[in-house]
Amino acid sequence: MLIIDDDKMNTEIIEEYLEDFPSNLSFNTKVINYPFEATSEIEYVKYELIILDIRMPGINGIEILKKIKTSEMNSTASVLIQSASIMPEHKEACYQHGAYYYLTKPYNFNSFVDAVDRLLLVGGKNG
Repeated sequence: MLIIDDDKMNTEIIEEYLEDFPSNLSFNTKVINYPFEATSEIEYVKYELIILDIRMPGINGIEILKKIKTSEMNSTASVLIQSASIMPEHKEACYQHGAYYYLTKPYNFNSFVDAVDRLLLVGGKNG
């Protein structure tokens, strides 16, 4: 699983949620806090599940999502968007470019678990 978010506190919360995930699954995770690093990572390493923020400096999450969905390695990855944006056009753009789920911040543990469970069903694996 790849987590892309420029806010280290957000990625720490996600990692804690994954540690407390209510199943027998364990997740191998990589965290990227610098969005431009993600653009090369997705070209060379395959992920089943990617958690992606939208509002980041330099390159936004929608641009990264486009790169994920057109990359040879990760075009089939399940992508969960997590963003503070409630703007309908952001949500619509994410779905249009291949996101499977859009989770609005702040969210709680149960909402996160539900979203990840849905993505695991779509992808059929844990990443």
